[in-house]
Amino acid sequence: MKNCIGKELTRIPMPVNFSEPLSMLQRLTEDYEYACVLDYASKLTDSCEQLAYVAAFTVSSYATTANRTGKPFNPLLGETYECDRMDDLGWRAISEQVSHHPPMVALHCEGKNWKCWQEFTMTSKFRGKYLQLIPLGMAHLIFDSGMFLDTFFFSYTGSVIISLHISTFLNMQQDLLMHEISILVITFF
Repeated sequence: MKNCIGKELTRIPMPVNFSEPLSMLQRLTEDYEYACVLDYASKLTDSCEQLAYVAAFTVSSYATTANRTGKPFNPLLGETYECDRMDDLGWRAISEQVSHHPPMVALHCEGKNWKCWQEFTMTSKFRGKYLQLIPLGMAHLIFDSGMFLDTFFFSYTGSVIISLHISTFLNMQQDLLMHEISILVITFF
C-alpha cells in the first residue's frame, strides 16, 4: 500500500470487489436521471430562468455521490454504450471510451428540445488516508425552441475527497483479525 501513495488511481491495481458492476460509460449516462429538469427548462423563454434549471441539472449529477463509493470499471478503448429511454423518459444517449490512459469518455445525449454532448475525464490521487478525485471536462447544452437556440457550457468543477478510516480489531468469537474500513465522501464545488 505504501508504494501506491501519490500514484494516479488508474495505475493502481484494485480488487474487483471494490468496483461497481457497471462501466464508467453507464455511470456517466446515469447523470441524465434528472433530464426532466432539462425538458422543463427547454420550454422556458427566459434565459436566466433556463440557466437556473441548467445549474440544478448540473448539480443533480452529484445526488448519489455520498451513497456510491464503488469505482466503476474502466471501459476498453473504443467501447460504446447506448441508452435509449425515448419512450418512457424522452431522451437517448450514446457514449464511447476515446482514451484509455488517461481514461476519457465522449457522450452525446438528446431529448425532445435539447441536445447535450460532453467529454469527461478525471484525475485521481491516492494519498494513504484519503483519495482525491478531480472531475475534468466540458459539457455543451443547446435548447432548440424553434425560433432561437440557447447554448450553455458547464464543466465538472470541484473535487471529491474520500477519506478512508481503517481500524483493526480482534474478533474474540472467531479469533480472527478483522479490518473495518469506513468511508466518508466529501464533495467540494
